[in-house]
Amino acid sequence: EAVWGIERPDDFVPEIYVGGVGMDNDEYLGNDGIIYRTAPEVGYAHFESGVLTLHDYEYTGKGWLYDEEYDYYAVICSEASDGLQLVLEGENTLIQTMHDSEVIHAVSLTIDAEGAGALAIKGDCGIYTYEGSTTIRGGAITVEAAVYAIAVNCGDLTIRGGTVDIVSDETGIAAWPVFDSETDETTYGNAIIQGGTLSIDAEVFGMQVENMKMTAGEVTITGGNILYGAFYNCKSLTSITIPDSVTSIGDWAFYNCSSLTSI
Repeated sequence: EAVWGIERPDDFVPEIYVGGVGMDNDEYLGNDGIIYRTAPEVGYAHFESGVLTLHDYEYTGKGWLYDEEYDYYAVICSEASDGLQLVLEGENTLIQTMHDSEVIHAVSLTIDAEGAGALAIKGDCGIYTYEGSTTIRGGAITVEAAVYAIAVNCGDLTIRGGTVDIVSDETGIAAWPVFDSETDETTYGNAIIQGGTLSIDAEVFGMQVENMKMTAGEVTITGGNILYGAFYNCKSLTSITIPDSVTSIGDWAFYNCSSLTSI
């Protein structure tokens, strides 16, 4: 339980939940679990106007129960319709201890970094955006997952900068399709790499991967399997590194990769 540093009104509705604590606008949550009005000397999370800044913030636990029916928790939980912007300062660590629960749960997510900002994520499920995209524009991000590392539902995963290192027992990147019963159409998400670096060590590379398009220059796969159509029609892919630890490559995995010159 958090130790409150300020009083809450009875009708208080949190803007966001971080480490199981409901935060209001322009508040700081210290590593000690106390809410502050100004930045504490310990590491902290600061929320203001849709932006959550992690400054040497560390948390280990189950976080906030956002779905009582299925008993799902999230260390960071935001249901703001316009999404969440996450800014990394210093070294940050988020560890989810609850089974089948997420570290970050948001409608959509953008990750930026100040200087050498870094984020280490560990748990069954890493990052999940359920009505929008995940965009990574900076930072050194590592994700260790048992079920999936990064999943987007009805959106894209876009990497524009920084480094993203993924290790997962099952799914590395999942871009789940969404079916519209009124139009009888299915919308597929994309994995788009426009900059930075990505490395993946996972038993399954993507989900619904045959419908997942990766726009990338250079990619390193550090282990696991490359499934059917993983880089299908990825015309900007120029170089890929596939070590002996990759156990299988599916059909059509590199079909029409017309710029691929180095393997």
